Amino acid sequence: MLRDMGPLTTTAVFNELNSWTVGKYALRHGSQMAQINNVLGKCPEFVKLIDSKNVPVEHRVKVQGVNGYEYAACLWGLSAEN
Repeated sequence: MLRDMGPLTTTAVFNELNSWTVGKYALRHGSQMAQINNVLGKCPEFVKLIDSKNVPVEHRVKVQGVNGYEYAACLWGLSAEN
């Protein structure tokens, strides 16, 4: 997915995987955010490009939640080896 679409936020990966039959990368039973965070954070193929906590406020990636509020999200990409 990251190879085809480029860097994505954790929320974008979650939404694409849980779009069931709509997207190219949809999973039949979906996935939980904790599972996605685990895979992205522990597999060496993925690199955190922008960390939501360790960058200045003006450089954070913002995602709008269901409640209308914005919150910071991490941006993920592939490591140079992939």
